Amino acid sequence: MKLKTDLLNFICTKRQVSFAQLQKRIPSFSGNQTIALEVDRNIILWSGVSAEIVKALQELLEEKLIKVERTSHLIYFIDGIVPRLPLVKRLPSCGYKSQHWLPVVLNPN
Repeated sequence: MKLKTDLLNFICTKRQVSFAQLQKRIPSFSGNQTIALEVDRNIILWSGVSAEIVKALQELLEEKLIKVERTSHLIYFIDGIVPRLPLVKRLPSCGYKSQHWLPVVLNPN
């Protein structure tokens, strides 16, 4: 519960929070989970995330306390961490055959 509250406070205070920022500032962030879109599991939002972070983010999204918004990949260059995956240019109707990265930020709802 504290992790969820800490995440919400960080997102509400900073706004436009990238996963790179979370990775740098939340001690329990790192793990072996991947956050992907449900409609296409090959569209990756971020990987190397702990199960606790995934659970906390899911709860915050379900409770409509935060929202995920697409952003420029340049935000991640500025934040200093960029995944080594091809960038999602557009969402294909049949899905991607390999993993692609969709840069997003987290904002309060």
